[in-house]
Amino acid sequence: MQGRIMLGKKKDGTWFTEQVQSMKSTMFYVALSILHNEWDAEDATANAILKAYENLEHLRDPRKFRVWMLKILQNECFDYAKQGSRQIPQEDWEVSEDFKPPDVDLWNALKGLGEKDRLALLLFHLEGYKLREIAELLEEPIGTVKSRLSRTRKALRRILE
Repeated sequence: MQGRIMLGKKKDGTWFTEQVQSMKSTMFYVALSILHNEWDAEDATANAILKAYENLEHLRDPRKFRVWMLKILQNECFDYAKQGSRQIPQEDWEVSEDFKPPDVDLWNALKGLGEKDRLALLLFHLEGYKLREIAELLEEPIGTVKSRLSRTRKALRRILE
């Protein structure tokens, strides 16, 4: 089923739903790392899922779904942040009491990192993405992603000490 995304001209909603469900937390954390509040992150994620489904026939390689989906989400978040300047300064990031990040100290430390650094670290260490996938998403060579991760880990250690 991995390679089948279309049934004739009809979209395979079951396959799409399975893929989106498998990356639900990743999508939320990526959106939150860009938009800085959970409500905007939820809205942008929902919009990105809808756009992805509407454009599913443009996905050429189903094995690249995760990167394709995150690229759509990333673009949606950037568009969302531009509309009405909803982005909140990092020091004012707020999340509701219901939202519990995996590690509060780590989440707070992430505020001090650049956007691409945060995204690379989140995808690699918290979500288990491969370097190749992160490189595709960030549109950088794998070597740059490796350097970014190494530099970011060192910066994070200093922040957390």
